[in-house]
Amino acid sequence: MSKWFFVLTVLISSISFAQSGKIYPKNPPIKQGEVNTYIYEAPEGIEIPENSWVLAQSEILFTVITKLEKKDGNYEFKLKFPKDINAIGVAITDQKIKTIDNNNNLKYTVLLNESLTEEYKKLEEISLWSTANMFSNNQEIESNIIKSYGKLFKSYPKLKTEGYYIDYLHLKSKYEPEKTKKEFVKVLESYKQKEPTEKNLTILSNLQNHLEHTEEAEKTKAQILSKFPSGEMANEQFLTDYYNTPDKSEAFIKLKQKEYEITFGKKNELFLVDLIAIKLKENNYEVIENLEQQITNKLHICYSLNNHAWELSGQDLVHPGSNLEFAKRISKYTLDAVQHKMKNPTYDDVSHELQGTYNMYADTYALILYKLGDYEGAFNYQHEIALQDELDTGGKERYAGFMEKVKGAKQTQEYIEKQLAQGIDSPRLVAHLEKLYKELGLPTEKLDEIKRNHNKATVEKIRREIIELYGSIVAPDFTLTNLEGKEVTLSQLKGKIVVLDFWATWCGPCRQSFPHMQELVNQYKDDNVAFLFINTREGNGDHEKRISKVSEFIQRENYNFNVLFDFDNKVMKDYKIRGIPTKIIIDAEGNIVSLQGTDDQIKEIIEGNK
Repeated sequence: MSKWFFVLTVLISSISFAQSGKIYPKNPPIKQGEVNTYIYEAPEGIEIPENSWVLAQSEILFTVITKLEKKDGNYEFKLKFPKDINAIGVAITDQKIKTIDNNNNLKYTVLLNESLTEEYKKLEEISLWSTANMFSNNQEIESNIIKSYGKLFKSYPKLKTEGYYIDYLHLKSKYEPEKTKKEFVKVLESYKQKEPTEKNLTILSNLQNHLEHTEEAEKTKAQILSKFPSGEMANEQFLTDYYNTPDKSEAFIKLKQKEYEITFGKKNELFLVDLIAIKLKENNYEVIENLEQQITNKLHICYSLNNHAWELSGQDLVHPGSNLEFAKRISKYTLDAVQHKMKNPTYDDVSHELQGTYNMYADTYALILYKLGDYEGAFNYQHEIALQDELDTGGKERYAGFMEKVKGAKQTQEYIEKQLAQGIDSPRLVAHLEKLYKELGLPTEKLDEIKRNHNKATVEKIRREIIELYGSIVAPDFTLTNLEGKEVTLSQLKGKIVVLDFWATWCGPCRQSFPHMQELVNQYKDDNVAFLFINTREGNGDHEKRISKVSEFIQRENYNFNVLFDFDNKVMKDYKIRGIPTKIIIDAEGNIVSLQGTDDQIKEIIEGNK
């Protein structure tokens, strides 16, 4: 692809990163805080499919997704960001939010505030570059970001008073920890002299925590909460305490809702969302409907509705469902809500991968239809997802079940054989195929060969995925402290199969999986199998409170788990964990053999690697 470079007139060229396409305002100047229309000219050689999207992100990870429309030979899109956001990074994606054009991994930089001085324009641009590569762990890119920051701060020392300088130090500390620590101390001392606004005191508290000045950090935090009882930290603390309360009752939620509105002078729909989650257990649609009408963004309640509908569906083809008509009604609501949003996207949709969300809800709806005897409807919904190649293993198992009812045994046999040949790891699909072979009177020799090839394809597929993600099959080593205060090092467990379970107390699916995980812990307690439950993303900077909270949870639920604390989320990042729960299995040689073992598969994987 031939490359030519262009720098927007609103950007400063002396430090701007090369942009292979063009993005610029249609009607300059940009009106900050309002809806603006932008032109996108694609680079030569890049095909832009229909129904493409624009993903725009600020340096504080505020994300907006909007539709790209073809007009007059070019493309246009509309964006609205809060007035205090000065610059955004833009990428063009498909409907699945997969990148089509992200300006050679740099993203297109668009400056929203043209009144900034040149040094601040440069600062915003480097910050966006850093944000775009936050999770890449690419040392070459990080080194270039550090150099760019360093050059800028050397040229404009006054910029060291900005929060960006702290971001720079955090990145630099990965490579020069001792040198950077001295710079952190200087910044901390400077913040002690600043005006005691909530923002300045919060930064001071964060710096004190980073440098492990725990007592000082606690005093600063107490000062913030006392001085700004309706401020951002108080708001965050209120919601954190609320979220961390287990088994919330209806009365408790209503009490906290009223208390929140009095304290902070505004409403928060999360209380209504939680009330709906409780009321769902009554299976009374009229009650849900009354609460739903008070919700502005209907997508906020769809997650709870889908979870409840999924539970009522029986969750697979084998187990019977319950209250299926009610389940159908609330499941259809989620589909309608997402479809409406897909047709009418707004400017404040944060990170909604709408098609993926729709597929997840359609998967639930299809299973409910199947349980109600509407096999044609179930197949059609699942087929729509299959055409996008978006079915996970469980979805493919259900699709095969629907297909057999609608298309017959022969077509289902061919579908399952294709999936197994591609390395889909599913004992249920294997069992389904065995059943079909008996019904169709097919030779068992062919089935045996398919099963042998399937096992080989599965191992090779998983190995490729692991190498693609980590560059090697060797599990990244780590040392973490457990609930008893003892250090546990992964490499010292060689000779044992190790199951890593990344979790947090606030994670519902994590908690749902724990009874089964306890069964596995009990079953393998005398074998060479180690289960490590890595607590991550807990969100509380106070280590002692976090330990106490987790310990209380483990004791209350009577779990016999070896819980490790990933306080700085480093292990989570090293293992590239995107969501929890995630269960990773490591063999006795220290090699990763499974990236996301389901509860049903863990035992099988353990037995296969003993």
